[in-house]
Amino acid sequence: MLGATGAQKINLDGLTILKASYGTGTQFVDVTGEIKGLANNGDLDFTVSAQSLGILDPSPGTSKVLQLQYRVNGGHPKLEKYNDGDQVSISVPNVPQQTVNHKWSFMKYVWTSLFFFFVGLLVIDGYKAGNKIFGYEKVSETGDITYENIGAGVILAGVTLFSFGTSWIYVLLPMALIFGFMRRQR
Repeated sequence: MLGATGAQKINLDGLTILKASYGTGTQFVDVTGEIKGLANNGDLDFTVSAQSLGILDPSPGTSKVLQLQYRVNGGHPKLEKYNDGDQVSISVPNVPQQTVNHKWSFMKYVWTSLFFFFVGLLVIDGYKAGNKIFGYEKVSETGDITYENIGAGVILAGVTLFSFGTSWIYVLLPMALIFGFMRRQR
């Protein structure tokens, strides 16, 4: 089956017949459509012969081969060869598709964003509190009071960040940017 782009659609659940040919030597006949017609809900079960494929014998009186290329559940293509009289028996149960409730996944992103926003605020407060508690006051030329001791603020901010388990990984880059702008403003 071809899609709108001309590419073959891959069946992610069950059996997909890619190509099939039947014959001998250089006299092969394309029997892809016939094999697809024999497939029934992921099952393929028949004895190899021109009669079972519903075609005229391409080379009467000689032994022929069926070359079957197929894919199972969207996996890698497989190529199998069967001689005349061999039994082809492929059974592939369909894999149930999982459905996603997109209505709730939007809310999940909203709540996750709010969570990381508040974690970020706590980290910034930890940074400021660490500098205020363990640092020393410095009065600028304009009369503004700042607290110097960046190490203590960073340590307290880090402790705050790591207390949220592995979710701190998602907050690390925004926090690095915020701390960079805070240092630049001094």
